Amino acid sequence: MKSRRARGIVWILAVAACLIGGGASAYLTYEYVQIAPLGPQLDTPGEEATEEQGDAPDAEIAGDDEHGLMDRICTAYATWSCEQVSQSPYGRFPFHSTPPQPGLPTAELGLIYFIFALTWLVMVGIPSPSRWWLHGFFASVTAFGLGFSILLEYLMWFRLDFRCPFCIIAHVAVAVVFVAVLLLWPESSESNPGRANKDKNKDKDAKHARANNPGRSSGKPHPSARVVLATLVVVLLAVGFQRQTWRTITLHRFGKTMAGDQCQRELQGQRWLVNHWQERFRQYDDRWQNVVMNYSLEPVIPLETDGEPFYGDPDARHTIVLFSGPQCPACARLDEMLHNRVLALAEPYGGAKIIYKHWPMNTDCNDKVSRTTHPQACLAARAMEGANIVGGREKFWEMLDTIVKNRARLRTADKQWFITLARRIGLDPLAFAQAMDSEQATARIQAHIEESQNLGVGVLTGRDLERMKVNSTPTVFVNNRPLRTTRHLRAWQEIFRRFPPQDASVASGTE
Repeated sequence: MKSRRARGIVWILAVAACLIGGGASAYLTYEYVQIAPLGPQLDTPGEEATEEQGDAPDAEIAGDDEHGLMDRICTAYATWSCEQVSQSPYGRFPFHSTPPQPGLPTAELGLIYFIFALTWLVMVGIPSPSRWWLHGFFASVTAFGLGFSILLEYLMWFRLDFRCPFCIIAHVAVAVVFVAVLLLWPESSESNPGRANKDKNKDKDAKHARANNPGRSSGKPHPSARVVLATLVVVLLAVGFQRQTWRTITLHRFGKTMAGDQCQRELQGQRWLVNHWQERFRQYDDRWQNVVMNYSLEPVIPLETDGEPFYGDPDARHTIVLFSGPQCPACARLDEMLHNRVLALAEPYGGAKIIYKHWPMNTDCNDKVSRTTHPQACLAARAMEGANIVGGREKFWEMLDTIVKNRARLRTADKQWFITLARRIGLDPLAFAQAMDSEQATARIQAHIEESQNLGVGVLTGRDLERMKVNSTPTVFVNNRPLRTTRHLRAWQEIFRRFPPQDASVASGTE
């Protein structure tokens, strides 16, 4: 590429790609250090922790009800999850390694790559023709980065169940940088006849320096050893700064989890054991075959389904019972997956229907939770039951869908807001308001809560009976068996194919 303007445009594109890719990599690194180092390794099991984490089915979605723009992008579709990809066995390099084994988050390697590429483009630019080997070194680094990106893309698309949009952005940025580096390969000005004739009595390196690096008027070959050394120093300082930043974030999160001496005792005495079993669990949970096997070992327990509003074919062979709440963000994503993907998977095996049961994470109507996580959960549950009383099961599901689609406004909703929604879906506002406050609506919600705490009575005893109690949303049962991990579509398909419904009244609790 001989045109000075074209080279300038390509250089700007390369710098922009480094900034965009670096930003995506920084966000993914933040996702990793926010969760992996401390969350699953140091959390102490307890009632409050169970309830708070229960909003995420199978731990694939964690966090508060408030989601920023980045979180919404990462979870825009059922198969998108930056968290799942960053916490996968390939989210740390070397792959499958876990702390305290040496290694770095894979996203941080990308961030280091973009720091190096950006610093080189800004400080070194385009070397003189006689220093082409320096540009060759830079091109080799970008080629290696491109190869590694291709490997990560393959692993994400063919080895994982989720996709990461920010990973894709970072990998595209790596490809753009590689192409730009090839286009910016230093060329002797003698290859341009017009420029060669104009400067024929000048050193070709000096002509190249003026043509491609206008800010450097010296006739000496560029870059000098001082510039190369300064570039490497700046890269090392930037890498060290970002490494210290993640360490600070980790320690801050660690400090909020435990304090001082207790932290050190826990770290020294138990961390290695927790890490070991945490990794074993991840390896287990990442395989759909293990999910199906675990499902097959769960007991068949009785669930009340008569008279409950359902979605799907009333004569469907399979039944999915969902303890959920409309203010739960993970429930909304699971509901989308059920309607858009899972029901279609069940069609060749007799179809499936979904039965919804209330489990509001709010102490106003649910005394089985220790604190309120979803402030409008009770109102929303009563609104859904009010729609069911006035308009039947179709309006029940229509009200649920309308509430979920307007979750951003649900945080400040009052009774009048739900009445407005009822009018929007074609219900009589006065009849709906009365039904929403009726004893019938309240009684159904309480019946679901009581049932959630008595699952398996008469079938199980002891710890198994305690384990069946619902303590988070969403909690899923398929054909009267609990399904603990719901993200694997292949597992759903195998369950529909291999496990027909059984009569819970005669099934063994230990089968």
